[in-house]
Amino acid sequence: MFDLVADYPAAFLNWHDRDTGISLAEGLSYIREAASGGVSQWTIHQEGPENMLAEVADAREQTGDRRLLLGTGCVIMTTTPTRNIRAFREAVSPG
Repeated sequence: MFDLVADYPAAFLNWHDRDTGISLAEGLSYIREAASGGVSQWTIHQEGPENMLAEVADAREQTGDRRLLLGTGCVIMTTTPTRNIRAFREAVSPG
């Protein structure tokens, strides 16, 4: 349904790029603004930091670090391990 929101006046569009058939790269070809996503809410919640960091790297590669608001396709659950959230934070803004 990207064709329905391609001209919507928003700074970015968020969708479940890891859990649907539309990757960040493909989604960006439909919209003019930025994409928000790159990490599955389930990966950051249920798996170790290594798998989540692999998704971060893939998202950055797909977008060339342009027009990307790195986040989850949905929410980060309150029971997400703190070590995963910290690793995600460091991947986004090292130092």
